[in-house]
Formats: sequence, C-alpha cells, structure tokens
Amino acid sequence: MLVCVTGKMGSGKSTFMEIAKKTGNNVFIADEFINEMYQRGKPGFKKIIKEFGIFLSNGQQIDKKKLLEVLLENPNNEARLVAITNKLLFNKIKKLNKKELWFVELGIYVKYENYFKELFDKVLLIRKENGVDHKELSKLKKQDINKNHPGLLLDDSKLKYDYLLINEGTYEQYKEKVLTFLDQTIFE
Repeated sequence: MLVCVTGKMGSGKSTFMEIAKKTGNNVFIADEFINEMYQRGKPGFKKIIKEFGIFLSNGQQIDKKKLLEVLLENPNNEARLVAITNKLLFNKIKKLNKKELWFVELGIYVKYENYFKELFDKVLLIRKENGVDHKELSKLKKQDINKNHPGLLLDDSKLKYDYLLINEGTYEQYKEKVLTFLDQTIFE
C-alpha cells in the first residue's frame, strides 16, 4: 500500500517521515530522490542537460542556483523541468512494492494531484495550524514568495485526502500525534 504524505512547505512532512522511518516503516522522500537524479550520470542529470544545456552542470551535478536562474528567466522553463522531474518521480514510485506499506513524501502532490493520484492507495494531508506568519508574509512581495518559498502559496483546500493530521503545539506534541497516528491507523 502506498500512502502519499503531502502538505505545504513547513507543515511537518519531514518530521512525519523521520518518525515513520524510526518506527520501522518504509519511506520514500521525493526531494532526496530528485537530488540523487541531479547527480552526474543519473537519468535526471542527462535529461536536464539535454533539455536546457550543459552550462547547468558544475561537473558533478546540476547546479541548483543556475537552474533557479533558468527557471526565473522564462515561465515556460518551469513546465519543462516539471515534465522531467514528475516523470522520474512517477516511474520510481510506480516501482515501489505495493504489497508493503510505504509512506511517500510528495509535497508537490498538492499541486499535481491529477498527475500522481493513480499511484496512491491513500493520501495523508498534513497541515500546520498557524504555521505561516501572515504578518511577515504580507511584507514579502509575491514575486519573492514565488521565487524563494513557492510552497507557501499552494492551496490544499480542494485536495482529496483520506487522512488529515494537524501539526499544532510543540514538537513533542506533534511527535506524539504522529506516533499515535502510526500506531492506531489501520491501512487497508
């Protein structure tokens, strides 16, 4: 069974995955996989170089700073990169053994639900109550938010999910909530 773990940036996905792993569960973390795919010789590296050019290589991997510059210079470049990374993710997740329970951290599921939904048996949405300081957020220009923190603007209000975990209170309180969820939820 594949359970997608999703939510906005800073919602508590990484903490959930860390606890799930420590308690013996199988975990797949999309960001770690994509970082691996950016390494020289990996499929992601090859596809990105073919699509955008060799100048994105720093000799060992895709240079993320240069990649960000390319994404910001032309709005179409994001769609080109997403087409590459989403396909890599889709194919990797599809190969996970569905006979075992896997928690798959995929923050972008909020934005690309229709693309990925067929892969998952269940979806766990994690929300952080009062997680974003809206007073501070209002000081930032929308362009700066899109550039540096696009995950803050994702709208999860229409997302279809099976489980909702609210991250509120202290780290220890959230950790207890995650442990209780893992102990008491029957995944079928």
